[in-house]
Formats: sequence, C-alpha cells, structure tokens
Amino acid sequence: GVQTCALPICAATTLTIAGATSDRGAPLEKPTSFELRTPAALVQPYVKPEAGTPAAPLRSRPYLEFEAPLLDPEAARRAVSLRPAIPGEWSWLDAVTLVFTPETSLPPQTQMRVELKGGPTGPRTAEGGYMEQDMVRSFVTAPDRRIEVSLGRQQLYMVENERIIRTITVGTGVRGAETPLGDYEVLYKMPSTRMQGVNPSGARYDIPEVPWVMPFLGDYALHGVHWRSTFGAPASNGCVGMTVAESKILYDWADVGTPVRIYQ
Repeated sequence: GVQTCALPICAATTLTIAGATSDRGAPLEKPTSFELRTPAALVQPYVKPEAGTPAAPLRSRPYLEFEAPLLDPEAARRAVSLRPAIPGEWSWLDAVTLVFTPETSLPPQTQMRVELKGGPTGPRTAEGGYMEQDMVRSFVTAPDRRIEVSLGRQQLYMVENERIIRTITVGTGVRGAETPLGDYEVLYKMPSTRMQGVNPSGARYDIPEVPWVMPFLGDYALHGVHWRSTFGAPASNGCVGMTVAESKILYDWADVGTPVRIYQ
C-alpha cells in the first residue's frame, strides 16, 4: 500500500518503493528510492507604508510588493485586507505589486493594519510555496492637513484637523499675473530651484536658489523669497511667496498631495 502524509513547506523526504508489478505482471527488479522536496515558503512581501516610518500622508496608497509573480494573483487579492476597513479596492498594479486605492483618502491619525492570510488557501509562489503564518503590518496616518491662501488678506493658513495652527503673511501675484483661484494640491517638493520668466511689465527675471519650493499648478508654487523682506501685498509673478524661515516651516509640514485652496 501507499502511505500519504502532508509535508511541511521547504521539507525533504526519501520515498522508497520496495516492490511493484506492472500492468503486465512484471515485478520491480529491485527496490528504488528517490527524494521528494516541497517548495520553499513564500517570502513575506514588502509592505509600504512601513512600520516605524513618519506618518503616512492621507493620499497614500498602501501596497504589497512580492519577490516574484504568484501562482494565482486572485488568491492573494482575496487574502489581503486593510483594517480598520474603509471603502476602496485592492488591485494589481503590475505582476508583483498589489495596491489599495481608497475611494477618498485614509482616515487621519489612525493606526492601520495590512493583513495577509497565510496557509495553502492564501498566496502561493509559482512552485506552490505559501506563508505558513498570517502576516500583519501596521502604520500610522498623518493628521488631516491643508493649505489655504487668502488673496484678499495676503495670508496663508496652515490648517490641521480643521484648526488653523499657523498664519503666514505672503505676497501673491500682481495684476496681470494673478495667483489662480481654485483647489489644487502640492504636486512635488524641491529644496531649491532656479526661477526664470517675464514679468507683466515685460522685464525678465532670473533668480537662482529659490528655497523650499512646492508647485501646485504648472509653474505656480509656494516658496521662500530671499530677494525681499516685506510681505502682505501682491508682489510676485503668480507664485505665493513668503520669508525663507516661514517657507521652511511650511515645507516640512506639508506632504506631496496636501490640498491647496486659494480664494479671494
């Protein structure tokens, strides 16, 4: 008779056939042995945001990155969850990256958990290996932050959890180069850049080492100003300028994706 047993992941055993007969009655000449080896376990995927890192922006999309394509990607999608549960969907960005896209954004100042079920019904390698235990990774989300700019008051407000935590006096666009009204977001961040262009008067400008730059619409940006010391009135070619010290505080506080609201 043949004995059956379940072998653990990444295990080896020797199977010996002591005797056998073919369908025509021919016996096995001598016992024969061969090694059986189960596939290696699935390496737990890399998870972003990582535990212990700075708070994740609310516009983040948590994701899992596996070492190699899986045997059944849909099994992995069924096995993963985000807790506490929020509206959104897990989907494959590419052959190894499983990403969660929230319907709106992540909840502010919340400890989130990415959970991935292990075992034979969970994700498997192409060879059939799986995680023997469930995986849990945690991260914390940032406060709810946005930047508001009042053109009428020539002030910028740093708003956190619906409370103004800092007011900065700024200089926005002059007539003919007004700062655009509307809702935007911080597109990217640059500690320093060179700005060139033409003023409404027709005069060209070329300013090196403009500090703490955060564009929100094309070339329009929030940034520090080292070439003048007075603020509170329109003075720029459309950007929102402020002192270098204040721009550094804003730069360190705001993440890429932070909403920017500009109104009269």
